[in-house]
Amino acid sequence: MAGIYLHIPFCKRICHYCDFYKVGSLQLKESFIEALLKEIVMRKDTLTAPVETIYLGGGTPSVLSKEELERIFKVVKDNYNVLDDAEITVEVNPDDVSEKYYGDILKVGVNRLSIGVQSFNDTILKFLNRRHNAQVAYDSIEYAKIAGFKNISVDLIYGIPSQTVTDFVADLSEVIRFRVPHLSAYHLGIEEGTYFGKLKSQNRFHEIDEGLSELFYDTLTDWADENFFDHYELSNFAFNERFSKHNKNYWFHVPYLSFGPSAHSFINNIRYHNVSNLKQYITCIEEGKEFTTVEQLTEVNRFNEFVMLRLRTMWGLDLNEVAMLFGAEYMAHLLTVYSKFEDSGYISVQGDNLALTREGFFVSDYMFKEFFIHA
Repeated sequence: MAGIYLHIPFCKRICHYCDFYKVGSLQLKESFIEALLKEIVMRKDTLTAPVETIYLGGGTPSVLSKEELERIFKVVKDNYNVLDDAEITVEVNPDDVSEKYYGDILKVGVNRLSIGVQSFNDTILKFLNRRHNAQVAYDSIEYAKIAGFKNISVDLIYGIPSQTVTDFVADLSEVIRFRVPHLSAYHLGIEEGTYFGKLKSQNRFHEIDEGLSELFYDTLTDWADENFFDHYELSNFAFNERFSKHNKNYWFHVPYLSFGPSAHSFINNIRYHNVSNLKQYITCIEEGKEFTTVEQLTEVNRFNEFVMLRLRTMWGLDLNEVAMLFGAEYMAHLLTVYSKFEDSGYISVQGDNLALTREGFFVSDYMFKEFFIHA
């Protein structure tokens, strides 16, 4: 099995926190689509496995019309072995969509939505420089349900300066009110190259302290427990096993092929990186020039990545699988690290399975580094 990712880099407005590759103009949209379709065709021999997931991320994929999505899906399906029941996800911005738009994209094969709500609080949305307001966010979910979408995910951000835990609880309550079966909840991170990052470098932006971060996190995980959502990955929660199949496949090293500027692929332990520049991406494809760099992962790189990806999920990692893939010495390394934290409450061991606990998830970056082999 395999997955396909398509990066749609256009945004009508740049959010203050976002560090994904994007451009703030739609001027090159048609040229981009033509280049994207060419890339999809030219790389068809790279991936022959059945495709069980397709994911359109960004940027803002919902700037694409029904007709544009239909063109893209047709070329993908003409050149790859896409399963009839493939999970096809599109990220949408609340103020791009309507009941008609949802109905249209449902007809062309989209069966899962990731709605970038971020908050239902107008003050917070303005602070983040989001285009929509709370009412538009409500409508975007309601329209999706009316159109017939069952598999819906909502994004929320927490840990925002001036945001209270009460504010966050109010946001979480809307997930339940709308019976949304999947939540991605991210702690606000300040990255270089973003507007917030610039303010931080000027000492004009201060992140919340660790104690408050932990309080937000505890509130989130308590909410998940109380409402029967599986905390199946650091930032992802699913009701009734409505997991993101596409993202779960990332964490379990299922091969994926990605298209578009800044897109990364992973096939046969090789990582491919597309150029992170829209104009350069288009020009290279038009002129037949190389636009991808190749990274052959070392055994240590592969082990560290395996550990990080598996431990970020509720399923953890199987020590026997580690021994089979990497050798007994790597399994011994994991057991040595585990012995160091055996009484910390951060790690759970059941049989041959090793996983981070709820407390371990909160300090996951630290735990990953502890488990890594530093060659």
